[in-house]
Amino acid sequence: NLRYAIRVSKGEALKCPDGVRLSILIRLKDDLESLGFKWQSKTLNYHIHRFQRTHNDLQACHKAGLTNTKREKKVSKKTGGDVLVWYKNIP
Repeated sequence: NLRYAIRVSKGEALKCPDGVRLSILIRLKDDLESLGFKWQSKTLNYHIHRFQRTHNDLQACHKAGLTNTKREKKVSKKTGGDVLVWYKNIP
């Protein structure tokens, strides 16, 4: 939901560290784009950039490649449930 994502970017809907908030926003943007909501994804991308501009300490995260990640589902050995695994800097 675009409205929820914008509230997350403003810090109204979710209280967590800025790096976690950025990761959540990027994932929401990717999900919107994969579902075919191009306009909403573009709008959320604008809010992500505003968020990054006001949080200069996250520039190091951006340069480290956290915005260019790939998800993969794997089965947990402990619980047998699905776990999302994030890989950095994969094209």
